[in-house]
Amino acid sequence: MLHRVLPALALGIAGSSLPLAATAGPAAVNPKVHVAPSADYKEQWFTTQDNCTYSRTSAPGYGTQWYLVLNPHHVGKPNAHGNCPTRLKGS
Repeated sequence: MLHRVLPALALGIAGSSLPLAATAGPAAVNPKVHVAPSADYKEQWFTTQDNCTYSRTSAPGYGTQWYLVLNPHHVGKPNAHGNCPTRLKGS
């Protein structure tokens, strides 16, 4: 009986990973999509090529970091999607 269960489990595990690979988003194809703007960028908000919008933050002694804005309608952009990283490190 065990010899029948193990192959089924193996197929279930392998089969469940296939859709994840097949549905990889734009960041998987082009990893440079989610790069923070250059240090001379002075605006409060930044939007990547695939419509992920970030807000600038900084603290004394630390570099600029960009945090994802989930609902950036106040700057005229669409909601964040699942391929948007939560944070981008500034340069």
